[in-house]
Amino acid sequence: PAWFSIIGYISFIKPDQTMWYRACKTCNKKVTEAIGSGYWCEGCQKNDVESSL
Repeated sequence: PAWFSIIGYISFIKPDQTMWYRACKTCNKKVTEAIGSGYWCEGCQKNDVESSL
């Protein structure tokens, strides 16, 4: 069997951007805040009250 190993390090993190985003609990795609309340998922094409971080 062929395998390999990689060792690395993080050299820079942009301070003006977050390292996570709100995601749909069904498909884990990024959600946007919906007008009114909740979150809109483009992947599922639906509104949901909750999202995951």
